[in-house]
Formats: sequence, C-alpha cells, structure tokens
Amino acid sequence: MQLKIEISKDDLGYEPDKVKSLLKKLRPLRKHATYSHLDSIEVYFLFDRGDIDELSLTIIWRVLKSCLVLPCGVTVYYRGTSKRDFDERHFFDSLTGKRNLIYTRAIPIHYGTFSPVRPTKESNQNENLNKALAQVTKEILKPGNEFHGEIRNQMVECIQNAYDHSESKRAESAGILCSVKDGFLDFSIADMGQGVKKSFLANQILHRKFSGLHDTEVLRAATDKGISCNPFHARNPQYVYPNGGIGLYYLKEFVRFHPGSRLVIMSGEGYYYMQYGRQHPRTAALVSWPGTIVHFRTKLDQEKSAGYTKLMGEFLEEFDARPLEKAL
Repeated sequence: MQLKIEISKDDLGYEPDKVKSLLKKLRPLRKHATYSHLDSIEVYFLFDRGDIDELSLTIIWRVLKSCLVLPCGVTVYYRGTSKRDFDERHFFDSLTGKRNLIYTRAIPIHYGTFSPVRPTKESNQNENLNKALAQVTKEILKPGNEFHGEIRNQMVECIQNAYDHSESKRAESAGILCSVKDGFLDFSIADMGQGVKKSFLANQILHRKFSGLHDTEVLRAATDKGISCNPFHARNPQYVYPNGGIGLYYLKEFVRFHPGSRLVIMSGEGYYYMQYGRQHPRTAALVSWPGTIVHFRTKLDQEKSAGYTKLMGEFLEEFDARPLEKAL
C-alpha cells in the first residue's frame, strides 16, 4: 500500500484555516504511523522557499518524526523549493539523528529533541534549563541584553510546561524549533503528551470546572492569570511542585506588549492565536493534535515595554506578599 501526501503553500501559515488544512493533509500519516503494512510513504513539498512558515514546519517535522519507526520510511520530493533550504535548518538531520557538518553554524537548537519527563524535588531543572538555553542561544540572544533575557525566560517557561504538564512518555520526545530570520526570532515546542485539557482534568478538584469546556475554551483559560492544572489553592497530589498559573499568561502579555510578536497554542481540537496590537485572542476548532504545540515569534531589535515591565513588577510584589508555605 502506498501513501502519498502533497503539501502546497495553501497549507502553510499560522492562520487557523491554514493550520487546519495542513493537519488534514497530515492526518493519514498520523493514522498509519502505528501500522507496518505500508509499502511506501511519499511526501511532496509543493511550495517555494518564501512560503515556508516555521509553525507549519514544526507540525510537519513532528509528524514525520513519528513515521521513522515504519519499515518503509518516508521519501520527500521537492517542487519549487530545494533540499538546501531544509539542510540549512537541520530539518532532516534531526529526523534521522545525523548532522550535516557543512551547516554547523546554523541556529543552534533548530529542531532539537528532549524527553520531557516530570522533575523531582532533587532535580535542578530550572537551573539546568537556563544554563542550557544560555549556551545554545548565545549567538542569537545577547548576554546582558534585558529584552533578550526575557525572551530566554519565555523559552524556559515553554519547555518547563512540557516537563510539568505533558505527561509525555520517555520515548515520545518533544521537538524544539528555534530560528532567526530578518530580525525575527521564531520558537516552537511540540510535545506528544496528554494535551492541555487532559492535564486540567487530571486534577480531580478542577475536573468539574473544565470537563464541559471545549479545547479552545481551555486554552483561553490556560492563558489567564492564576489558572493552572496544579494551582496553589487546589493541589494535585501527583505533582511535586505547585504552579502559579502565570507562565502562559505572561507569554501572552509579552506578545501583546511587544511589536512584531505573536503566540499560537494548539492542543487537542483547540487553536489559540494572539498577536501584538490585539486586545483579545482568536480561537478556533481544529483537527485534533495529540499533545501541545506552543509557538511564539518576536522582533529582536527592541526593548522591554513599560507596560510589560509594570506587569512583572506587580507580579513580584504579589509573590513576595504570598505566605511562605504557599510560595515554596
């Protein structure tokens, strides 16, 4: 049996109709990824270099990654773009586990993988993540630059969420995309875990509140201040640490206050989109995605806005005023 998939420029982009079209195209790949009766899988890239969108490539990459276990493998054909464009991104190197030495100076953590296994009290996960990201992003995020430091904080938060909430199995590695083009940084993390809604429903105290909500409503709630699947006031005993429910909220606010920024979250059948200049997010229903994708973009050549700085100051004041036993 042969499986043939064609992806055109009409399937690329971060708008919900584009994402939905791409997911529909890739659905047969995901459906057959657990079966071994396929004789061949052929994927055709029918788009030009200028059509490439980093969110779309994150989705394509993660789906292809799940197909590598099949005996037939995956063959990719090009019409309108070149393999060099993908080699520069280490797109296929990361799929196969090999690295093309010609492009060793490409963006450091482009299409990296990690196993988001929940931390223990003995782990120094936050410290280790900060050190790792400081090392691999030193060419694109300048040390001592306050705004670039805040970008790195947002990266750490996205990765931390995958560790804390995805419940991914060790074999289901999460994928990271990081690229810089024309002064913009794009960062995506895609896990194949339980998704945002299931993480909320795993907390029996919160189950009644979130069980009747659609995935889009849950994503909207997850970006509100103080909303988490393991909040201080309703602890889930299976988690080591409580959560303040501020990570995605401050990422949303970071995007809202800084020009050239956008945020996309996909989980289950939910799609959430926020961009600079918008007061309210846009949500839509999608073809189901197993797990969660968080993608954000920002313009590197700017400073932290006064509005965002004020919000962070207010948070620190609230945190300092919190009783010690709840703050730990």
